Amino acid sequence: MGDAANEHYPLVIAKMSLRNTSDTVTLAKPSVGYCETVSWLASQPDGVTLERTNPNKLATPENFGTSKAIGGSTPGRVNSLIPPDHNLGLTADTAGVVVLTDTLKPIVLNLKVKNKGMLTSQSEVMLAYFDRDFSHGVSDGDRIDYIPLPSLLPDSTALIRREYYESSGRKWLCVQLPPDADSTDNALSYTFGFGSHFRELAVSEFLPNPEDLLDCEWIELKNVAHYPVDLRGFAVGTGCSASRSRTPSHSVRLIAQLCARTPPLSVTSMARRDVL
Repeated sequence: MGDAANEHYPLVIAKMSLRNTSDTVTLAKPSVGYCETVSWLASQPDGVTLERTNPNKLATPENFGTSKAIGGSTPGRVNSLIPPDHNLGLTADTAGVVVLTDTLKPIVLNLKVKNKGMLTSQSEVMLAYFDRDFSHGVSDGDRIDYIPLPSLLPDSTALIRREYYESSGRKWLCVQLPPDADSTDNALSYTFGFGSHFRELAVSEFLPNPEDLLDCEWIELKNVAHYPVDLRGFAVGTGCSASRSRTPSHSVRLIAQLCARTPPLSVTSMARRDVL
């Protein structure tokens, strides 16, 4: 029987009642000494069940969650919170890029891959690439690395370490797992820059001694990178913070000293090669 066509289960009438706010359900078979207890401490919305997330794990509060099913429950059906059979994910903890300055391979990539599925994963290949033109996609000229992944048991992890050599400059590194049931945690990306000759902005012109005493001193900055540069973190002059904006690729920005006939400077995004 069941409330829906795809719900089939035997119904046993029991003389018991569950409290809304907090209670305990116990399943026992005394002849073999089996006992499992499930407890909850908070009231659920009316008509919404608590579902076991993983039937292979213990009945801890962390292994139960509010049903996501339409109608609020799944009697006689697969729980809405059951993980899919195949699901790999990249975890942010312990993951990252380390830039070394005294080795032949200055970029070290550290990753943790976890099998979040119900079944043992197959050997897979993960894609990593350096997006040199910042197109946020794989294109000609991008470095591509195919990282082999081992077979993983459910709920187990693998630590991945790769080393790369890249010329100095700003880099955008992306790591991509193969598509699976849940692709929300299948990609990670990192933006970083390094190298003694690495620079994004350059002082291209400045006026230290204006002809008119009421005129302003100014400094012209040029974006010498091939991508927009975030000005946060830069400073010009003595105690002068840069504006919180971005400088388009190969554009020029003017920073002027405030004076009697200069309105407050509002720096916004500019078209390429424009001067503010």
